[in-house]
Amino acid sequence: MGLSSAMHWWEEWQLRILVLGSLFFQFFLLLSITMRRTVPRLRVLVWVAYVGGDALAIYALSTLFSRQKQRIGDRVTSALEVVWVPVLLIHLGGPYAISAYSLEDNELWRRHLMTLVIQITVALYIFCKWWSGEEKLLQAAILLFVVGIIKFAEKPWALRRASFNSMQASSSLSPQRKSSSTVVGGIIATIGRWCISEPYDLILASGRGNKWRELQESESLQKYVEEASKCVLTTEVDYEEGAKAIARHSELFGHTDYFADTIAPYSVRLSELQSFMKLGYLRGYLIVKMYIEVRFAIMYTKTRAVFSPLGVFLHYYLLPSLALASVVIFARSHKDGYSVNDIRVTYILFFCTAAQELYIWAKDLLGILLRTCQNRVGAYIGRWVSVETDTLAQYNLLSYCARNRKPTILMKLATFSFLRELINKNWYIGQVQSASHITFLVQRHVEDGWKKYIRGDTARYKKYNNLRGQLTLRRHHQMERIGWSLDMPFDQSVVIWHIATDLCFHYLNTSPQGVVTRGIGWSRDISNYMIYLLFIHPEMLMPGTRPGLFHIASDSIELFLKDSKASLDRAGNLEHDFICSTKTTKTEDRLILLICNLTEALMEVQENDRWQLILSVWLEMLCYSASRCRGYLHAKSLGEGGEYLSNIWLVWSFMGMQTWAERHHNLEHLEEEDDEGEEEQEQGGVDQSVEITIA
Repeated sequence: MGLSSAMHWWEEWQLRILVLGSLFFQFFLLLSITMRRTVPRLRVLVWVAYVGGDALAIYALSTLFSRQKQRIGDRVTSALEVVWVPVLLIHLGGPYAISAYSLEDNELWRRHLMTLVIQITVALYIFCKWWSGEEKLLQAAILLFVVGIIKFAEKPWALRRASFNSMQASSSLSPQRKSSSTVVGGIIATIGRWCISEPYDLILASGRGNKWRELQESESLQKYVEEASKCVLTTEVDYEEGAKAIARHSELFGHTDYFADTIAPYSVRLSELQSFMKLGYLRGYLIVKMYIEVRFAIMYTKTRAVFSPLGVFLHYYLLPSLALASVVIFARSHKDGYSVNDIRVTYILFFCTAAQELYIWAKDLLGILLRTCQNRVGAYIGRWVSVETDTLAQYNLLSYCARNRKPTILMKLATFSFLRELINKNWYIGQVQSASHITFLVQRHVEDGWKKYIRGDTARYKKYNNLRGQLTLRRHHQMERIGWSLDMPFDQSVVIWHIATDLCFHYLNTSPQGVVTRGIGWSRDISNYMIYLLFIHPEMLMPGTRPGLFHIASDSIELFLKDSKASLDRAGNLEHDFICSTKTTKTEDRLILLICNLTEALMEVQENDRWQLILSVWLEMLCYSASRCRGYLHAKSLGEGGEYLSNIWLVWSFMGMQTWAERHHNLEHLEEEDDEGEEEQEQGGVDQSVEITIA
């Protein structure tokens, strides 16, 4: 009896639960944009809602179709259920806050277009075949049908505009082609472009945009390097201009879509460099974050569709008006003979649909209210509360080995070895709040590169873009001693330097006191982040990166320390054990020998210079890695919360350095330079910018 009652209850409430569940997914997606980017371990919930929301709405439509076929003789009691059909269409369109979960979703716009045709046809068929309600209820349903069809049709359109090919096409710097030879056709095409274009697309089409296009004349690289060097030397931080730049960042930095691997003219790059230099370090960092936020909105939300002139009319005026009108009409309609539960569910659906359409108004009004409480620049800075809260992902190879030797409680609970490996890889990713400081160091590093190394020389400009630590070793007169550690494949250099950095930190004669403390911390933070990229996101470290090197190094270390009895209860014990073993144990493992040789060479350097050297090498490696990751991968990482490497990549690009696209389109004719002469020109040794920052 209990089972039959449960089945009867489920039969009665199934459709209501499905529709309300679909509504819950919509509001969860609408409010989850912050969680999606800031809480990595909860992003799976957003993915479930994104995938499950569409599936649930389609399943609800099919359930409604089946129920109407079974209850075809009872038209009165089922009329309200038919009104839910346009609401499900609205749910299939999704909220404006999310259009794609991953970058690949944008390339599936054709599939969504086919789904659009099929689902609208099915919805109209269900509604027309089984509708039996009164006139006012019909009016409310028709209004919601208009909302549903517009929102559902908007989804494939938004996906198409955010596809990679579309972004590259919209980033084209060429003038718009005439779409028709007739005057009428040209007017219609112009109006159409105006209706669907974004605001700064319209700027490009205006007189200012035409003036900007005039700057695209072909220029030589030599002229660009000379002008850029002068720009860096002569441009001073202008706080007043910096405040204006924060307010109009899309005009200054919005023309070049680096995420679409766009190649900008040298004149445009020079203009960006000059604007970026005027900002200073803090405002420059905020501009980078704003640029990422805007590009994220373009690629993963319906921003390009919503904030076009046509989109503004639809989302700010038409759709909210239709949704509110449907609520009023439904409230005034006769409801005699309908199920009380169906009436309540319908009220919930209508009110929540209206609230969803008014969300964009509420969001803008809240923004206006905040801006009235603080000045314009403060409002923008307040969007991120404090740069101190920005984090940098961390992973450590020696800690990984320690957990393998002495598994944690969580790893012991995993029954199978592959689960323990999965937990050890993904659960112990740390975070440190040093992202902003390291970004400032990179900005200073690139600025000094223009001033002290490039100095208007094209050959040195190209060479600087290919350095990954050699410049630092040469300045510290260590090229002959440890230059070999940078002449090997980049991923192998990362592994060796990562372990050597840890060993130098735990060496007995290393003092954690004094002015080098922050230099030690930042060196380890970059080191742990680079090994995190190699192990977790090898595609972003550099093309051809071999994540298997992480396991090879781990196996070599575990084999080297197999007879060790050291306790692993405290952090650093494994490092101390490794150091002791290098003095007493002979090994033929090439990787261990390279690590020992590098560590010994670094420990021979005086302590202050040692950490100055290590930090500068890691800064060069970080810039080298960022500049060799194509924009598509940076764009893809934004859908997964974003990678800090994208910040470095944008700083590198805004500071006028060579981008991935430029490197593969320009011929590389590096002039051979006399290393001895180069050393003489760079006397003065240590990178002063890093010294000043650490001190």
